[in-house]
Amino acid sequence: MGGWHQLAPIRHVTKRRTTAMRVGMLARASNLRLPARAKAPACAPGIRRHLARPLALGSDAPGPSDEAEDDDNPHLVLRVSPGTSYQGLLIARKEALFHCQGDVKQEQRVERAFVRFVEGARVRLQKEAEGGGATETLALANFHHTVGEVEEAEEMYRKVLELDPSLVDGWNQLGMLLQEERGDPDGAEAMYERACELEPSNVDVLFNWAQLKLYARQDLQGTRGIVEKIIVLRPDLAAHPLVKALREEDPDT
Repeated sequence: MGGWHQLAPIRHVTKRRTTAMRVGMLARASNLRLPARAKAPACAPGIRRHLARPLALGSDAPGPSDEAEDDDNPHLVLRVSPGTSYQGLLIARKEALFHCQGDVKQEQRVERAFVRFVEGARVRLQKEAEGGGATETLALANFHHTVGEVEEAEEMYRKVLELDPSLVDGWNQLGMLLQEERGDPDGAEAMYERACELEPSNVDVLFNWAQLKLYARQDLQGTRGIVEKIIVLRPDLAAHPLVKALREEDPDT
């Protein structure tokens, strides 16, 4: 594993460039890729991301028992269950299209089933949000975020925080959106700071904040400080590649 000590002989390199090189080394050491536009992943591997959320079908969507009577049933066409995540749904769609072997009618059938699954979830979540509170609105915001509807997701996340300013997930998810989709590290960091004020021991928020510090700020000292807090809370994460690389040694030695 590479360490920051490997950079010690490079005396003529500016501090800014040296920090950028260290961040690159850290990314390689932890098997993470630095995005082209310094648009870092907001969550640590192993912590649930928005693509992994289940997208339960709407109440009017068919169930597996209806397969024989419904040619566009997602369960039949895509071979998915009601609790399938969006990421799993995308994989199932890709596999189903591959097996169509260029048959246009079959490809259209796959697309109809895909849309039916997603729209079934949308209808259910909209209904629940209309009659619910911050938790139900957060579920709808997460849906919009998951399917790439950034404007709607941000609007719903902000509504969540109006309904319940104490909801940590609302601050965290809005921070993720601002960081990942808006390219707004300042706005994202403000969300993480507020979430940590409400729940200092929330490891998901801390990991998001640590990666923002690393990729958007190239602040290795700040990143390490947050990671040390994570290890105190979750000693089992000490073996995580990113954590191990961050803790290897002082970057200024």
